[in-house]
Amino acid sequence: MDTQFAALSKFGVDEIVHEKISGVAKQRPELDKLLDKLESKDTIVVIRLDRLGRSSRQLIELVLDFEARNINLVILDMNIDTRTPTGTFFLTIMAGIAEMERTISKRETAEWNRDR
Repeated sequence: MDTQFAALSKFGVDEIVHEKISGVAKQRPELDKLLDKLESKDTIVVIRLDRLGRSSRQLIELVLDFEARNINLVILDMNIDTRTPTGTFFLTIMAGIAEMERTISKRETAEWNRDR
């Protein structure tokens, strides 16, 4: 944890949220508090993407929420910063993946219901 705190501090993070909960936990109260107080043009910084969410679906939903609320995301180990054109491109790719997953899920559900 010390290494992560040092990297976040070096980046200039004002507030570090630390949550000691199992990775599979559905409820993450500290993350929820942070998300509730974020405002447009705020930036959330994570060491690795898996520090923010534990499943692809959860991560994509968070990224889409950030985009809708004009909140920036920096992922240090991937060198992704949505304040840049490359970071915006990353968000576009994530949104496309989310849409594809929704489409596939709807199709599979419809097929499952039809076959019953």
